[in-house]
Amino acid sequence: MGLEESFPRRLSEPERALLLWVLPEDRPGYAQYRRLVSQWMVVGKGRREEGNYILGSHGLTPDVESPLPQIFAFGTVKLGKEDVTISVRERL
Repeated sequence: MGLEESFPRRLSEPERALLLWVLPEDRPGYAQYRRLVSQWMVVGKGRREEGNYILGSHGLTPDVESPLPQIFAFGTVKLGKEDVTISVRERL
């Protein structure tokens, strides 16, 4: 049984690094999202599997009822024996 998470919380350094990796600095279309990643916090869990989080400004109440926005960026990283998938959805 896992530990209960509390929100809001800051992104961990590995989480931040993975998000910035999937939003390359040399792609101008990702610049706004890169800035937001540096400002936003994890404000709650998403509706997908474990490790799915919603980012936003402090005080935001996550919307888990509306249809999911389109995927804006996507990548997969091999960490040891495990594949980690990173997807960034458009802002809602």
